[in-house]
Amino acid sequence: MGNFFKSIGKGIFNILIIPVFIVGLAISAVIGIFVFLFELIKKIGMFFAGKTLSSDLPEDIEAKRMIEEAKTKVEDPIPQPVEVVQAELATPPSVDYNELPPSYSEMKSISSNEDVDFLIDDTPLEIDAPVIPQVEEKEPEIEETDTYEPRKGEF
Repeated sequence: MGNFFKSIGKGIFNILIIPVFIVGLAISAVIGIFVFLFELIKKIGMFFAGKTLSSDLPEDIEAKRMIEEAKTKVEDPIPQPVEVVQAELATPPSVDYNELPPSYSEMKSISSNEDVDFLIDDTPLEIDAPVIPQVEEKEPEIEETDTYEPRKGEF
């Protein structure tokens, strides 16, 4: 029964829909040719008349008008009074570079046989850290079997 309805559907498609599609395609092609010829003649006429080939959209015309208005406003600025201020240069305080600041004279002396660059608040020179044991890398052992047997619960 299903093949019967399929064959009826294919017949309706072949007899009615395909010719309608072809007629619509032919009409749109003819209209397209006429529009192309009209636009071609129009553009050739505009070219020899010295006009631009692409006309401005209404948005373009509005944007050009706004730009012209902005240019006229910028060209006529109202002069504003300007106040000129000169800065006075301050003389730096005199510094005696031969004297050490008091903080250097208060530093603690370091008594050590090691060459130490600095010491801050008597912090220890060595940091105690736990020793991380070295682990030897072993190659994994491979069991050699003749056949593959999946575990239970696997596909």
